Amino acid sequence: VADVINKMLQGVQVFNAELIGPDELEQYVKDQQGKISLVSDIEKAEYLKLLHNLIKIYRAYNDIKRKADIMDYDDLVVEANKFLLNPENEYLKKNYQSKYKQILIDEFQDTSQIQWAIFKQLIGKATEKLFVVGDPKQSIYSFRHADVSLFFEVSDLTRSWGGTVAELNTNFRTQSTL
Repeated sequence: VADVINKMLQGVQVFNAELIGPDELEQYVKDQQGKISLVSDIEKAEYLKLLHNLIKIYRAYNDIKRKADIMDYDDLVVEANKFLLNPENEYLKKNYQSKYKQILIDEFQDTSQIQWAIFKQLIGKATEKLFVVGDPKQSIYSFRHADVSLFFEVSDLTRSWGGTVAELNTNFRTQSTL
């Protein structure tokens, strides 16, 4: 039972990180159910049934957090992104953009899409303030929605902005015999 609950909570986290709430998920399920033919889509029907159960858990989880007046890590990231995207907060975003002259992101290989969206909001058009460090071979936070492909996208983006991508091919941590 605990394993099933953990998997369902992981499902909730995935949708939450993608900014898909229970209402949007429920609409998707309804739309897809209308497209199912009885014989050919048995697996899809089972999947939609699982999503329907996930929606119940998603809503219950959100209700528990709301009643306890708490947020989990994903909520903090999602709400920070929503805050920065809200046009009513444009003046605060501009304040943060001017306040921070440089933005250093270490362990960039473990950055998620939504974290990158937040960083882009803080960088604004001043792309020269961005400095990232990372090693795509060391990406370990996929459970936190890290997307190692971002590392390569941002490398290409940096070059397109006229920035420099420096690859360090020498290992300074261990002796060569290791």
